[in-house]
Amino acid sequence: MSNIDEEEDHNILIKNFTEVCCVDHTSAQIFLHKYRWNFERAVQKYYQNNGVPDSDTDTEETALRHRRPVQNLPQSEVHTESPSPIPQQNEDASSRGWSGSIFSILTISPRFFFSIVSWIFDFVKSLFFSTPLAVTNPLEDVDSFIKSFSEEYTPTQTIPFINNTYNEAVKMSRCDLKFLLVYLHSPSHQDTEVFCKNVLCNDTFIKFLKDNDILLWGASVKTQEGYKVAMALRENVFPYLGVIAMKEQKMVLVQRITGITDVSTVISYLEFGINKNKRFFEIARMEKIQREQEIQLRKDQEREYQRTLATDRAKKNERQRKETEKAEQERKEKEIQEKKLDKKRRLEQKIDEIRNSILEEPEKNVDGTVTVNIRYPNGKSFTHRFYENDSLERLFNAAIIHEECPRDFTLICSYPRSAITCAPEWYREFSTCQTFNNADRKILTFKEKGYTKSLGVLVNDNDA
Repeated sequence: MSNIDEEEDHNILIKNFTEVCCVDHTSAQIFLHKYRWNFERAVQKYYQNNGVPDSDTDTEETALRHRRPVQNLPQSEVHTESPSPIPQQNEDASSRGWSGSIFSILTISPRFFFSIVSWIFDFVKSLFFSTPLAVTNPLEDVDSFIKSFSEEYTPTQTIPFINNTYNEAVKMSRCDLKFLLVYLHSPSHQDTEVFCKNVLCNDTFIKFLKDNDILLWGASVKTQEGYKVAMALRENVFPYLGVIAMKEQKMVLVQRITGITDVSTVISYLEFGINKNKRFFEIARMEKIQREQEIQLRKDQEREYQRTLATDRAKKNERQRKETEKAEQERKEKEIQEKKLDKKRRLEQKIDEIRNSILEEPEKNVDGTVTVNIRYPNGKSFTHRFYENDSLERLFNAAIIHEECPRDFTLICSYPRSAITCAPEWYREFSTCQTFNNADRKILTFKEKGYTKSLGVLVNDNDA
């Protein structure tokens, strides 16, 4: 029966607290539970602390003055996303609500009203006389905290704090798919030094962070960066640790650990929070691996496509190159052929001119004449007569006008056997006659050359 009566009394106190402080049932239960169901003390602390319970709990000596003796609660609590259990209200407590409320209000001591006035005074003072935070660089705030923390607590040890801003630390956690542990440092809090030495500087704690691949970020709430993070996380209870993880593609605060100074308890809470939320990272990691595989597959497909495209392009270029080379070769051959035809045409034209301008030969047995027998490669021969003072060029003209004469030829004296320099300069373009290579190339007369009376001449085909 005593347990039933105690539960009814608790429900009455919760009902009264919700009406006096205008809070919900859960908040009233937390405050009353925090201050061991001392209604007056709970209301006073509510208004003194702006609706936030103290980080430290009452001592055993204070507990003796409480209205209802209850079991001691731990000095801190872990706040996660799971709602706190709410006890069921008793129907009898509801029927006694109004009478209990009036009785509780009348029994509040004058200290309650004094606390309200004191709270209003402190609030106004904070608005007009509080010292504003210095405007600094967020990265400088973090760097300053890490240096001061190392100098004060770990001069010979390195704590793996991330030396970067809070936003960058969250981005790193998202990118690397790792838990981010946020530590908010309150230099003025009574438990800060104990927490730093017993927890943060503990080798077991550091090893736990390393083994679980947890990122650690910290800042002092006395700096602008630390204060901003504290406001963003809606936290003013210290010492404070917050676990940030990815949940449904968002980085959210999944666990709060406040007021605990025992390293084994902190690690136990962290293990609980990590085990509870690591599946979200595993899902994100699997999705990331799947995305990377899809990206790699697309890259491989693109690489194969580009390779095939390059092969086809190379084949096409090779085909075009061969076609171009063939067309160029045909063009050159055509040009060469056209040049040959043009050269042949001009040579025939020149031969016709020579044929039409040939002079009459002297009569037989005339003094000062030379009889020349010209033999062609096909075996035919022709006899011509020239004056001794005629130029040997006339011998060339007499030889070239015959159809049997090759178009590139050299006249050879049969005895003594030697090439006769008789081709004119215009013939250089059409012939490879060896006499054009002579340094002193001068066309002489028959007499100057020593050809008298008769002469045998062979027509040598230079193309044969």
